[in-house]
Amino acid sequence: MIHAIDGSQPHETYKGWENFLSQQCEVASIVDGVTHYYYSNCNYIVFPDGTLIENFGFWGNNLMRRVARDGADIVLARLLEQRAELKELLAQLGG
Repeated sequence: MIHAIDGSQPHETYKGWENFLSQQCEVASIVDGVTHYYYSNCNYIVFPDGTLIENFGFWGNNLMRRVARDGADIVLARLLEQRAELKELLAQLGG
C-alpha cells in the first residue's frame, strides 16, 4: 500500500494513491525499486516500502539520480531523517 510521507491523499474520487498514479501519471523511470511518476509539473516518487514523496519541477530527476548513486534505502533514510528534523524545528517554532 502506498502512503504519502506527509499523510496527504489524492482527491477522494481516486480512492487512494494506487489508482491516482495508474490513472493520471506516467512512469518516468524505475531505479533500485523506486518508481518515479510524473503528472504535469509534479513528481511522485514511490519507494519499495510504499513511501510516497511528492515534489515539483526538476526535483524528481535529481532524487532519482541520488537513488541510482546511493541506493533506495539510503536515500529514503535520509529523507525521513530530514523530515523528522524539519518537524522538530517547526514544533520548536510553534508551527
